[in-house]
Amino acid sequence: MPSRLKLLLAISAAISRAASGKGKLHVSHTRGFWDRAAGVILAGTMALFLSPGPGKAREIPPGETKALQSRLDAVASPDAAQLAKTLGVESASKEPPPDLTQNYLQDLGDLDGRGTSEYLLEWLAGEALGAAEVASPDWSLFLLDWDGARWQALPLMSGYEPFALRVLPRMKRRERLIAVTVFVGVTRVPYPAVFRFQDHSAALLWDGRSDESRYEGYNQGRVQFRVAGGTLQMVADGRADPGLLVFPKAGVRGFDAQSVYHWTGNAFDPVKTEYTANRDFTLYRFIAALHLRDFRTAYSLIDPAKFMKTDKPTLEAFRKMIQDQFPEFLDDQIFKAPEAGAAENTFQLNLADKVYVYTPSFSGSTPYLLTGLGRQEHKPEAE
Repeated sequence: MPSRLKLLLAISAAISRAASGKGKLHVSHTRGFWDRAAGVILAGTMALFLSPGPGKAREIPPGETKALQSRLDAVASPDAAQLAKTLGVESASKEPPPDLTQNYLQDLGDLDGRGTSEYLLEWLAGEALGAAEVASPDWSLFLLDWDGARWQALPLMSGYEPFALRVLPRMKRRERLIAVTVFVGVTRVPYPAVFRFQDHSAALLWDGRSDESRYEGYNQGRVQFRVAGGTLQMVADGRADPGLLVFPKAGVRGFDAQSVYHWTGNAFDPVKTEYTANRDFTLYRFIAALHLRDFRTAYSLIDPAKFMKTDKPTLEAFRKMIQDQFPEFLDDQIFKAPEAGAAENTFQLNLADKVYVYTPSFSGSTPYLLTGLGRQEHKPEAE
């Protein structure tokens, strides 16, 4: 499922349950809510969010692995210096070099407890491995393992994006997990993949970019791993990109999200997501609630007397106000926050024959209730 749609579903589930928005909003996914709202969401928004995904972890061409293995066969001992010399790289270090645009060996330590370190080899495309006819991405990652008689080239993945590797805490005696996280696109969305190293073999166990994955990556995000309560956890955070209210890719507009995942033995599954409360999050929750025609939740996000300019506000009066004055919020519309330079927290709706520019006002502190919403109509700019 594309990442924007997954995030839309998660936040829409959240807005149906949360009224105060104080601090951080804890989200749980509830089935009953979707029994009520699925028709509206799926009919009105799914087509808008089905965009190409970030792809999947790329396999290393077999010819490249075979060519590397032929080099390793010339190394007759587990000596790291000889290994590095044969590969034409500098001696292995415990940390990756500052310049990742070169081949390097990283000493990962003795992962399997057999007395010899395993090594990560980053091999760049275009190097003379004897497989020049194989079209290769910019880099390939191999785990080099001494099996007692020779070095083995165990292929992990290939790619061209920036990446980070982490050996995860040991959870089983004879198994080690290795996470490789790539950062995709100009917004550097992190996508982790987990490999299992066991009995002198390495295999992809879980891919955050696969269709089956429940992982959600965030813009300008990061991924961290930890053990808590005896459970291997992954924490992903960054800038949310839900879709109904589109924020500039670069800038301070938007709101942050943090998700916690638990390792099940073959996948990281989400257990909790929190969204940092700010004015843009209130705006998004308000727009999303009205998109679902959930007037009660939208009403909980305003200061009724100030927003409606009446001493006797009611939910029914609020419903009529939206239907009469802001009917566009009830349609399948995508709102947009303008680029830097516009007034704080403004947003707009671009239609074929006009542009609506909205100027919201808020209470002074969390939960940042809406106290007003101005709207001006402009002609669209000539192309």
